Amino acid sequence: MISSTAAPYGYRYDPKSSLLVIDEEEAKVVRLVFYLYAQERLSLIKLVDRLNRLSIPKPSNGRRWHISFVAGMLGNETYTGTLWQNRWHREMVVDKPGQRPKRRIYERPKEEQISTAVPAIIPEETFNVVRRRLAENKRWAGRNTKREYLLSGLLKHACGSAMGARTSHGTPYYYCLKSNHFKAPIDERGEPQPCPGTWVSGRAVEAAVWDTVTGLLRHPDLLLQELERLTQPDSTTREALEEELTQVRKRLEKLPKEERRLVEGYRKGLYADFMMREEMDRVRSEQTSAEERRRELERQLAHLDKALSYQGQVEALAERLTQGLGAMDFQQRRELLRLLVDEAVYNDGQVTIKTVIPFGSSADEVQLRPVPQGGQGDGRKGFSTPC
Repeated sequence: MISSTAAPYGYRYDPKSSLLVIDEEEAKVVRLVFYLYAQERLSLIKLVDRLNRLSIPKPSNGRRWHISFVAGMLGNETYTGTLWQNRWHREMVVDKPGQRPKRRIYERPKEEQISTAVPAIIPEETFNVVRRRLAENKRWAGRNTKREYLLSGLLKHACGSAMGARTSHGTPYYYCLKSNHFKAPIDERGEPQPCPGTWVSGRAVEAAVWDTVTGLLRHPDLLLQELERLTQPDSTTREALEEELTQVRKRLEKLPKEERRLVEGYRKGLYADFMMREEMDRVRSEQTSAEERRRELERQLAHLDKALSYQGQVEALAERLTQGLGAMDFQQRRELLRLLVDEAVYNDGQVTIKTVIPFGSSADEVQLRPVPQGGQGDGRKGFSTPC
């Protein structure tokens, strides 16, 4: 059952069928928005300006298009044919005694959300291009900070959350964003479950990642050879990834049909309540796993495409290395890490560096040996550089 209020821009609710149907006039605008962002690569500001200059009617009889609305459109998975309901959990909380309650909104776990197939307006491939660009822009967005952090946008915690950065008493730290009570995931009882991860010494982790990457870069000839091997059209790596991605996508197309068959069978009395719950849990669990695998495969294929587009930059980088890495300023070092590192994952005193271009024939991860937690700092644990 689809709620009558669930129709995003580009759709309308049909009360006779209780389904969403495409509003063709609005759908043309949706396709235009995705084209301008994915193909012409307009920024959100320029995209909104283009819509306003074209005098395209804004939804809800508004006078102008706004960035927040367009950003919401670009991130809405409904346009690919899947509507997610029961997505948000809302509650009133009191930060401190005596203060007025504030409303907090949390995203529910995927397995608690309800997916429904709807007519697609945007191809999934286009949506994935847009999603990657939105994530990249968010990740590298300028931040209004008093101190610059070398790994800002790169460092993740083992729990999967990004790590934020801040300075306390003159000492920089990185910390898991989900350690914050109000940003933590919600359990089945509606209670926040903050990450128990400790704060990490900023100077130590930045030095560890920088020293490891620059140590690898002192062999630029090997880097270029690996890049050339990976970007060959007949690369077995690419072929295997593309084949698995095809199979995962086919399975994802079938799962909503299985869900609909279960619902129809339940209505006809073919399934008992407990059987229905078990089967629905199985289908949704498989769907969650398949979607995670699809995203990972798309990420790996995007790395190969990114490596190809970076070949000229890597060659220039190899030449620049002869001038010495030690002369680089902060911005140059940050650009170098952005070019070569996809992410660095911190886990209990250990850092795993995932590189855009694999440094070697079999893996794209460089794992540091365990480093001891140490330092009193601000009552928080950090880690020292391996000795």
